[in-house]
Amino acid sequence: MVPPIAPPAKVLPLVRNVKLINITGTVTSGGRIHGLKDSPIENVSFKNCVVTAQKGLVLENVRGLDTSGLKLTVAEGEAIVRRDAQ
Repeated sequence: MVPPIAPPAKVLPLVRNVKLINITGTVTSGGRIHGLKDSPIENVSFKNCVVTAQKGLVLENVRGLDTSGLKLTVAEGEAIVRRDAQ
């Protein structure tokens, strides 16, 4: 038997006004920003970021995205993969 799965939190987390500044480097993956369907991450911005990656940045459930300050160069696939991100 499997124990009961805990119910979702009564209060969903709130993540907003995220600023990524002066990030540079070479990485395997551009990363992943993953919000919840009922509580998306809001107002994410990049400033002076230059990254070279094997694979791109995956965004899910993100609203108010500003990538104007991001230069992301990837070896394979798309630089930015948006899944329900605006």
